[in-house]
Amino acid sequence: MSRNVVLSVNGRNGVDKSALGQPEQNWDLIRAASTSIHGKAGVDAPGANAGEPAGVLSVELLESQTRPEGFVVRTLAQFPENRIPQLTEILPHRDVVLQAIGGDGEPGRKGGDGSPGRDGIPGTNATKAQEATNGTDGGNGGRAGAGTNGADGGKGGKIQVCVDENNTHLLLAMSWEVSGGKGGAPGEHGSPGLGGKGGKGGLGVTWEEQNGYQYRCTDNCAGRTTQPASSVKALASRTDPR
Repeated sequence: MSRNVVLSVNGRNGVDKSALGQPEQNWDLIRAASTSIHGKAGVDAPGANAGEPAGVLSVELLESQTRPEGFVVRTLAQFPENRIPQLTEILPHRDVVLQAIGGDGEPGRKGGDGSPGRDGIPGTNATKAQEATNGTDGGNGGRAGAGTNGADGGKGGKIQVCVDENNTHLLLAMSWEVSGGKGGAPGEHGSPGLGGKGGKGGLGVTWEEQNGYQYRCTDNCAGRTTQPASSVKALASRTDPR
């Protein structure tokens, strides 16, 4: 068990004041509502909260009337109010620590991630009338949301100790801590969204056109050369331009 009794007017930490959480983004809903092929930018993080400054504490050390080896801390003034009792009995062989430490700054928050871009539209297949077309480009990924800096720590407060000349030995059983709070760690930027895939190119096609008749040799005309009645030409095939 600790031998110290702590009486403090410390400032509140920034994280304890914060009611904001990490920004949440439902990309399924965002994509469904979007008409653009490009991804949406991530949400920039809100600023972090600074630590509160410490308060002011004024006390007097008195001999205990009930415990010869103990003593009493009487609160003369305090801000914020009503944190410390008017009288605090310190048991024998215990020490008291008075604190006026500023609150720690809240760590910076992380920016939201960008949403991915949509995939490109596939190209059309070739026909006799037109060539195959390229697929369209995929959309760009969304910009990453910006993170924020860590917040400042709160300033240290003030402590005043009063003691009668005959009770100066009580100072040996007390100590005090006055300092500013720590600054918050920096936040992080979000991640950019991935770009969409390009659409596949359309498929090519090959065909033949024939004018007139085309003769084929049968078993009865083996060894004979037969010319077609008319020429057969293969038109240029239309293929995927990619």
